[in-house]
Amino acid sequence: MLDKYTPEKDGANYVNNQPPKTPSKFLWWMEAVFIILSVIVVVVIVVTLYLAASNSKKTQEATKIFDSSAALSNKPDDSQAIAKNEPAVVRIAAAYCPSFDLRLGSLSQNFTGACSANYGSGFIISPEGYVATNGHVVKSSAGEVLASSIELGNLPIIKSYLNFLTKANLVSQATANEFYENAAKGDKDAIKSILFSLSDSALSDAEVKENSVDSVYAVQLSDEAVMFEPTNLKAFDFDQNIVRARLVDVDYNPYADISKEGFSGSDVAILKLETGSDYPYSMLGTILGLGQGSRLSVLGFPGLAENELVSKDKNVPSSTQGTVSSIRNASGTENKLIQTDASISEGNSGGPALDANGDVVGLATYKISDSSGANTKISYMRDIQDVKNLVAKSGIKLPKDVSGSQKIWEQGLYKFSKAYYSSAIVDFKKIKSQYPQNRLVDSFIARAEDAKTNGKEATDPNVYFVLIGAIIAVVLIPTAGLFYVIQHHHKRRILHDYYLNNQETISGQKSNQTDSDRPAKSDSRNNQNSDIPQAQIPQTGRNIDMISNAPAPPKKP
Repeated sequence: MLDKYTPEKDGANYVNNQPPKTPSKFLWWMEAVFIILSVIVVVVIVVTLYLAASNSKKTQEATKIFDSSAALSNKPDDSQAIAKNEPAVVRIAAAYCPSFDLRLGSLSQNFTGACSANYGSGFIISPEGYVATNGHVVKSSAGEVLASSIELGNLPIIKSYLNFLTKANLVSQATANEFYENAAKGDKDAIKSILFSLSDSALSDAEVKENSVDSVYAVQLSDEAVMFEPTNLKAFDFDQNIVRARLVDVDYNPYADISKEGFSGSDVAILKLETGSDYPYSMLGTILGLGQGSRLSVLGFPGLAENELVSKDKNVPSSTQGTVSSIRNASGTENKLIQTDASISEGNSGGPALDANGDVVGLATYKISDSSGANTKISYMRDIQDVKNLVAKSGIKLPKDVSGSQKIWEQGLYKFSKAYYSSAIVDFKKIKSQYPQNRLVDSFIARAEDAKTNGKEATDPNVYFVLIGAIIAVVLIPTAGLFYVIQHHHKRRILHDYYLNNQETISGQKSNQTDSDRPAKSDSRNNQNSDIPQAQIPQTGRNIDMISNAPAPPKKP
């Protein structure tokens, strides 16, 4: 354990007969403590390695629990990306209510009190409550406004519309009267007939002039379903779960004839929640990292999911997965569209399309289908850059990294995925207190507590830091110090024994020393002339004692 030591290594010389210090009498005790500390170091290292191996297994189990807690059946990477963004996904109910004039030639008819009723999806993009969605979710054409009002049985609008058709000679007065009377009775066939007239080719030349807009936007934050009141589309029961929003800006032309001219702009909009703060939010990415085969996850509230099989009171977003087929140029502009086989339907519009990192790269916008079914799985996402452009135009500042409640949520998800359930529960309870609208937090808390009870919790990484700190502070440093002390006392013992065994020899050597054995003192004069040849040194006729450097006694005659 210790290097063999001899006094000669230190050049031990006891000419002055000064004994070395006495070594410690408790050296054996220090050696015993050293051995014990060394054993402790080995034990702690073994325990740490065991905990690390155990954590690896429990982390694999946590991945399965993670997927079930998020109510998802996806690849682990998809589940992580979806779970961190799901609280920021919202459902939007938009009552778009313009006052407009419908003109056909010299004929003009004013419509006031008509509203379209659109459901769509969106996602929060900042803790201040800015929401991104599609333009066609928040804004409608006059035809869409009329269709929605007629379908809901808005009799004043039905009467004004039939009056317009009569003046344009598209229906007779008698037919218009009959339609109106039957619609007032709730006759669905009469409603369908009136709706069918909207597709009359004669109306394709009609012009629309919007005079003003009085719209209401209700945003669903939790699983409490937002719904229109049929008798008053602008009436919502606003609370902490369903929040009123205002339209900040929109880049969308509902009258663009895409088949002839292509897009005149994009199809994106931004809303602002009017109450609350520190909202969860999604980070905006870029399509530059996407290529053919890149995986996408799409979140939203598809209308097909709302049917007679499920409760109408609760509503949660759905997720679908697909791959990127190609990145295409939008018709008529330089904007980009992401072509994918991810399944979307009406109601998904405005929902986020996520890349593998969980960043939003697009908005679910269009679905292409035909009677043959050949294109039923082709969908298009608007490039997220369109949202970024609108954000910049509106002067909105988006966060550059994750913070606030979103950071706590993502930290909790990470700890949960690593089976650090106790620490994750602390974060989840903070979220439940700060943002109770989170639809996933209760599920994660329940499953984390269950896993913890069943002994599936991994050791928190902070424990490793504590162990390492304890080893260094309590074990390694004292052990190293004790090693040095033991080695030092071993040297002192050897020196002490050497002194005792050689004391007489050392004393004799001192007494036998003579002046002739002492080193001669150098003569500075000789040193100064050391480089001068001896033959050139002048002779003084006197002898010099080279030892004492004193003049020799005079010679006798």
